[in-house]
Amino acid sequence: MIQRVTLLAHEPRPYTLPWEKPTGKPRTHNMLFRWATDDLHVRHRNYDLTVWKPALVAAGVLPEPTRDAHGRRQYLNNRQQGTHQLRHYFASVTLAGGVTIKDLSEYLGHTDPALTLRVHAHMLPSSHNRVREAIDRQLLSGPASR
Repeated sequence: MIQRVTLLAHEPRPYTLPWEKPTGKPRTHNMLFRWATDDLHVRHRNYDLTVWKPALVAAGVLPEPTRDAHGRRQYLNNRQQGTHQLRHYFASVTLAGGVTIKDLSEYLGHTDPALTLRVHAHMLPSSHNRVREAIDRQLLSGPASR
């Protein structure tokens, strides 16, 4: 059974983790997704195996898992079906919605917007139409149309 939750019912709370590596400088971020059992942050590998991959199998996106010698489920494993794709989905939707690279960089936790631009530039909507529309608006609202 899938539970539907809202941001109003479960607001993000601060959680401090080492940044980029286990020995990294601790940084505090507001975390939305936490385990219901212990309220700790969701570890992406655990979530991937217990929630994400089973959901993709149920949706017919992935084949049924095989079993290893110890009877553990072995899912098809590649970047296209991993949870990391949720970050790319978030980035593409927000960029298409007009969020700036600077703001997206902050939302993704990147310290340098140049990194965000290098990774996600291909997701930026084409500016050709926006440039034409901006010029059209300016020319149509110029002195001749007043």
